[in-house]
Amino acid sequence: MEKFLLWMTDNFSPKINKIAKKGWVVAIQESILTAMPLVFIGSFATIFSIVHDYWQLFPDLSVISTFSFGLFSIFLAFLIPQAVMKQKNIAMWKSKRDWLVWPSFCWLCFQVLATRE
Repeated sequence: MEKFLLWMTDNFSPKINKIAKKGWVVAIQESILTAMPLVFIGSFATIFSIVHDYWQLFPDLSVISTFSFGLFSIFLAFLIPQAVMKQKNIAMWKSKRDWLVWPSFCWLCFQVLATRE
């Protein structure tokens, strides 16, 4: 067991640290952490939906669960390039009016998902 631990700390760990410091890996990590509240919302909605199946005291929140998990991939598709641009010091917001991009993007995602059914 000690040989394994020594191999992990001496050989394996430095190689993984090199990979973990790459720009794309850091960008994916930041993006997933930024979008994580959607997973929490969807998880709570799923738990309440399971409770709703047994007791009708809680409302049916399966729509919120489906909506939040569906938006997760769309948000990641937006956040990963944004994180890469931030690491490369490329200005994403060129003017003060560009803050409207994010709400517009959310509205567009809502419209696409709402018309899917």
